[in-house]
Amino acid sequence: MLADDIQEIEISIEDAKKAIRMGELVDRLEKNEDFKELILEGYFKEDASRIVMLKADKTFQTPEKQSKIDKDLLGISVFADYLRTKKILAINLVDSLREHELTHQELLQETIQ
Repeated sequence: MLADDIQEIEISIEDAKKAIRMGELVDRLEKNEDFKELILEGYFKEDASRIVMLKADKTFQTPEKQSKIDKDLLGISVFADYLRTKKILAINLVDSLREHELTHQELLQETIQ
């Protein structure tokens, strides 16, 4: 039973470390000038605004064109949410990682005794 607990906590530690690393990657990307210009400004703001304006454009009122616009907007929001979720998850897991590591140490001590 103790070995199972140790293995489970080790998996939790590795999962937390991976998630924290992903959040760090997003932070680094957001500081990169090329990423800022291409994605944060170009895609998330300028392209999103352009697509929103097409929604009301008379030449884009066919069901097919409206569907494409909706898909394009959904793509932008899904990508933005992906990045945001990675950052939030990483922030939330920092304390959990510490707790898991302490628990892991305690469990290892129990196996020695």
